[in-house]
Amino acid sequence: PSDLDQLVSHEAAPAFLSHAGEMAGRIRAHRWEGSPLGDPAGWPQTLQILTGLMLAAGQPMFLIWGPERIWLYNDAFVPLLGRKHPGALGRHALEEVWSEARETLCPLFDKVFAGVAVQMDDLALELDRMGTPREAHFSFSYTPARDPSGAVVGLFGVCTETTELCERRRQQEANEDALSRAAADARAASERMELALRAGSMVGAWVWDVVADRLVADE
Repeated sequence: PSDLDQLVSHEAAPAFLSHAGEMAGRIRAHRWEGSPLGDPAGWPQTLQILTGLMLAAGQPMFLIWGPERIWLYNDAFVPLLGRKHPGALGRHALEEVWSEARETLCPLFDKVFAGVAVQMDDLALELDRMGTPREAHFSFSYTPARDPSGAVVGLFGVCTETTELCERRRQQEANEDALSRAAADARAASERMELALRAGSMVGAWVWDVVADRLVADE
């Protein structure tokens, strides 16, 4: 829709969905009656609070909720999804959204749902975001979301894509390796020349003045 706010007004939505951003509007307009989450007005308090926090944030954030692993995300996360947006909203996080990265992400998600927070500075994933799988890098933290009884009911994710930074670092390392190899080759050539000159009578040194066609040599 061109104007999501016209579909579900701020006044008709629960307070935690009163934000003016794109994803707040999409969550208000989404057909939740066919989802395990149901009507947002009846969402658990923990889910409402975390969704409101996520939608207000300027950093890429997402929520994975319940045993069905339902996916919610904020405006800042949209560029990370590529063509998966807006279809990712309300879908199964691994079976439908990041199915190509299931093997890597599933153990991490399982760990969080078991109650253990996970943080990594560099996670490499093969993601199909624009029609072709490409390597992408992320730094992130996944935190267990608990209900009032303390049971883990979701995953709260905060992440930053570092693909461009990793590519620049990789190129810099390649340049440094090339310079190191060139310096080693130059040292080896210099050492060979020095050994040759030290050979005395076995090798002579000479200079040819090409313009004057004059040759000067040692004994």
